[in-house]
Formats: sequence, structure tokens, C-alpha cells
Amino acid sequence: MSDSNVKIYFHVGLGKAASTYLQHSVFPIFQDIHYIHRNRYRSSTKIIARGEYTKYLLSREFTRGFENKLSKFLDRHPDAYPIIVFRRHDEWIASQYRRYVKNGGTAEFEGFIDIDNNKGIWSKSELEFYARIETLERCFGRPPLVLFYEDMREDAFTFFDTLARYMGANYDRNQLPTRAVHKSYTDKQLHVTRGFCRWLFKSSTRNPQDAHVGWARKRLRMLGCYCILYPAAAIPESWTPKQPLINSESLTRIRKTYTDDWKKCREYARCQNL
Repeated sequence: MSDSNVKIYFHVGLGKAASTYLQHSVFPIFQDIHYIHRNRYRSSTKIIARGEYTKYLLSREFTRGFENKLSKFLDRHPDAYPIIVFRRHDEWIASQYRRYVKNGGTAEFEGFIDIDNNKGIWSKSELEFYARIETLERCFGRPPLVLFYEDMREDAFTFFDTLARYMGANYDRNQLPTRAVHKSYTDKQLHVTRGFCRWLFKSSTRNPQDAHVGWARKRLRMLGCYCILYPAAAIPESWTPKQPLINSESLTRIRKTYTDDWKKCREYARCQNL
């Protein structure tokens, strides 16, 4: 089967916007399209080359290094149809920070993302969502399907119906699970983990997920963190800091800073669905 007879739909993330739930619980139940599980992503080109299906769905969590990762995919599949899911800026970056701490990060939230001086571990540009839409348009040569995490939580079936309609697929509503794939950790557990990691990893506050952190070192660090994270649930509340893991005022400032960007993304999606 020639490439011209095949349609490829590519969900590009973002991470911490229900990607894991979609990959494990939603995409596999779609009918009339072949989902290549993320664990087989590296073999996707060979799988598609077999020509067994006319439509394929792939999914990755492209968050950091967005455009570079897209270019590698497009070298192999230049005619793919992009799909992206956004989550409101303040909630999204808070979730990213919690993952950062869970995996051994030790910086305060204001050192993780610094919207005043842009000297944080994550750049302010990571939260410029509309720029990602423009990147997808430029790289794929077509508008992406833009969806929102909040809409999925409010009305899941409308969210999935939109996704299915875009791909020309179907699904059985009775097969959709209602439980999240990943467990959320409490602020108490993350407080304790961050405190211990500051002692264990005194030499660096870098993001342990960064590419320049070696694979073996990254895995060892994460293993050490999990050995702290789970027992931390049993520690009395009185032994842990009273202040929240993330200051609510910081989140409010982030939400206000990116209000216009959020509105542009929403308007873009609204115009798509007219």
C-alpha cells in the first residue's frame, strides 16, 4: 500500500494533559483506525510500511524540545494530521512541577518557572501555547486539531466524539474507563521528597528530566525518590512544612500572564469546530 493511501494521525501531547490516560485507556478502543501504542513508537515506521491498515494513530508527549522532535517525525511521515491537547497554563505548569519534584527536583516553584526574569529551570516560552499551534501549522502544513483537558473533564463524550470525528473513527462508550491511569501524590509526600532530595542531591537543582542528565543517573535518582515518596504518606502532618508546595499567588500570576494566550487557543479551536 502506498503512502498516499494511508492516513496518519499524530497526537503530540502535551504531557500532563491526560496523555497517559488517552494512550492507555482511550486510543486503544478506537475502531476503524490502528493505534500504535507508545511502547511501539520506535517501530511505527516499520509497522506502517507493512500496509496492513489505511489509518494509523500515534501518540507521544512532546513538551520540551517541541519543534526538534516534530521534525524527526515529519522526516518519516510528512503528511500526518496533528492533534494536541492543552491544559490551562497555571494547572499545567503546577502539574509539571509536581512531576519534577516527584522525580527528584529540588528547586522551589518560583525557581522552576520564573515569569519575571525568565531564569527558571523551565523557560517562559514553554507556556506559550498558541506558538505551538503555529509551529504545528508550519511543520505539518495543515491546522492541528486543538482540544482541551478541561473539556474532557467536563464532558468526556463530546471530547472523544470530536476526536473520533476528526479521525473518521468510532468507539464504544461502554468501554471507556473512568479511573485515571496515574495516581496523584499529596503535597505532604512531595514536600518530604523534595526535602530529602535536597540533602541527597546537594550539587544540583537541575531538572532531573533534562536530556543532559545521563540515563542511568536519572533512573537511580528516580528510584531513590520513590523509596522516599511512598513511605512519606505515613509521616504525620505535624512533621511536614505548613506552607503549600506551590504558592497560590504564583499560580494566579501565571494564569493572568497567559490569559490572552489561552483565549487565542480557545478561539482557534472554536473556529475549527464551526
